[in-house]
Amino acid sequence: MYILKNYDYNNILHFKLEQLDDNIKLLHKLQLTSHNMLLIQFYGSSPDNSLGISSPQLLDQMYRQAGALPIFLSFKPNILKIMKTNMNKIYQDIRFKYLFVQLLRFGIAKLCQRKTDRGKLLLLPPASEILSTLEATEAEVIHLRREPYSYLNFTRLPPGEILRQIERDQLHNLLRSDQKPEISNTILHQTERVLKIVFERIADNRDHGLYTTIVEEIIREFYYEIISRSSWEKFKETLESSFKTERSTTGGNLLCWLVEKICSIEPSPRIILVGHGIGANCLCYLLQNLNKMYINKQIIFDLILLAPACSFQLFVRSVLPQETRIGKLLLFGLPDSFERVDAFSGAIYTRSLLYFISGLLEGEIDQPLLGMQRFYREILFHDAKLFPEINQMRQFIDKHQGHLIWSRTVEKAEFSSQAKYHEDFLQDRQTIDSICRFIG
Repeated sequence: MYILKNYDYNNILHFKLEQLDDNIKLLHKLQLTSHNMLLIQFYGSSPDNSLGISSPQLLDQMYRQAGALPIFLSFKPNILKIMKTNMNKIYQDIRFKYLFVQLLRFGIAKLCQRKTDRGKLLLLPPASEILSTLEATEAEVIHLRREPYSYLNFTRLPPGEILRQIERDQLHNLLRSDQKPEISNTILHQTERVLKIVFERIADNRDHGLYTTIVEEIIREFYYEIISRSSWEKFKETLESSFKTERSTTGGNLLCWLVEKICSIEPSPRIILVGHGIGANCLCYLLQNLNKMYINKQIIFDLILLAPACSFQLFVRSVLPQETRIGKLLLFGLPDSFERVDAFSGAIYTRSLLYFISGLLEGEIDQPLLGMQRFYREILFHDAKLFPEINQMRQFIDKHQGHLIWSRTVEKAEFSSQAKYHEDFLQDRQTIDSICRFIG
């Protein structure tokens, strides 16, 4: 079994050279030629050997039985664990909780307001009622799989509806009269901006639910340095630059070299790339650099994506130029109803990792991600002029006879999954069996 792990977060994917050399020597002992198929799996986080079927040891056996020689790559330390820790710190902040409660009051009142009452003062629910709901939120999300305030009818907020002047004044009066905690004029105007953006996102159908959208916009306005979008950007930039730099010891270059060496073996092997979660970003950067590798252009790369946390933009920019070298495609994801309750961080962020990345970490608010069902299903995103990358991805899927598998599909289907959460895709037997059938 071959597991390549980077050893320094500041040098993402910079593997220990001697470890990689050992793997190359092993691969050349005719083990690959006996399989004639190489599978490279990019984990979305560090693999946990305690996770049963998802452990590299068991997956190694199953992939070999299907005819492929697997190599596993992981990121270490886990950037997502760092972000979860930061999110929990934010949730404990007194000012966050206060602003969150007040903005939820305004949001609920706005969404429940009748058309005939537009332009009047909002009828705010009591703060005590909101606080009671927050206390029960974690149990609702984790145990009952229920999204907070999901009963609200967002269609009641018409397109173009904004934060009206009377509502702005109402917010200012409320925050000025309640000085626990103290609210400065700067914070007052920032809070107004948050509420304005929340209403606009809901009216434009770019929201992530009232509860989560308010969380996202408070964090974007007040806590961006703590949650550190810059860390996510650094993660992706360092990952991409490891393929571009001239230093031969960088992880990206070493990975290119590894693939190049393997592809030189006769007969030419079949290559299967598996990207799980944020590991799909690495898969994209590898394919983006195919042209600088000395690889027979007849060698085809088949792709398996498991809840891919990469943007449509990145995939289209990096993979589509290599379209003639891409074979089959298999993409697994959660139905949107599951994404909405696959809580990324307890009671503060009750939607999934992909919602978190889409809503907070990427440059664009509600950035379309490859693994999110809503961007394939909702009519809004069918507009090829507004969302050209999504349209290009649809065409790519059709051309390559790709399969989009949303979990909890019929068991008798050729490819299926029973995953409930993102981490389930490498633990669910149906998903792994489907991957093995795809390999075979």
